[in-house]
Amino acid sequence: MSDHPEVGGWTDSGKSHDKRGLKHRACKAVRAVPVPPVYVHIVRAHIAPFDVAPDGRLFQAVRGARLTSNENSEV
Repeated sequence: MSDHPEVGGWTDSGKSHDKRGLKHRACKAVRAVPVPPVYVHIVRAHIAPFDVAPDGRLFQAVRGARLTSNENSEV
């Protein structure tokens, strides 16, 4: 669902994220992903006290930035 996939610095801008659509799909395409009910419950339990980031992300870094793959893998 991210339109800013992390690419480890291999971007034209040199940043870790590029704004682009899903690979091999139309620019505005979305991809439905089935989620087991137990995970839906966990996500809703997280959103209740913490909400989501202004851009809709579920998790964010301490200062509101995007999580890097390094931060994400530490969980």
